[in-house]
Amino acid sequence: MAWSILVKGERGDYLIACQYGYSTPAETQVSAGCQTVMDTLAEMTPPAITDATACTEAELALLSSVPMPEGADPTRPVELTEQGERVCDVMVFLPPGFEEDVVGYFRPRMTAAGWDSREAKMVRTVESYDVWRITAYRDWDEYMLEVYVEGGHAHHFFVTVADL
Repeated sequence: MAWSILVKGERGDYLIACQYGYSTPAETQVSAGCQTVMDTLAEMTPPAITDATACTEAELALLSSVPMPEGADPTRPVELTEQGERVCDVMVFLPPGFEEDVVGYFRPRMTAAGWDSREAKMVRTVESYDVWRITAYRDWDEYMLEVYVEGGHAHHFFVTVADL
């Protein structure tokens, strides 16, 4: 059994996880203790992406589960068609000087949001940006995050949801 919650602290965001095996002798006490800890914390809700001009409601729900850093500015989702597949993209601008480790910031938060994160790697360079791609899956949907990093600072990222 496991609980996890994303909380905002004075120096950043924290993922608090509490888990134990079903065969734990003191399962009831551990469960009660975990619940007590979780009840004292305030859960952060990701910013909602509500412009439905290009994305379906299901895609918007998936995009809204993306763990955006505080101060990020999501722009309007855009429908793209590549090789006959329909995808839903949104571009997110990050606060100036965002210095979090890209993979270290996004990957555990994706897992906490219920995504099966499988791969994270730098895939290409575009102009002066190093582009990191993190892919994950949930149900039959593929989720891809491409983060553009310049001079050690993440500047913006694209979120893509594709129906497989």
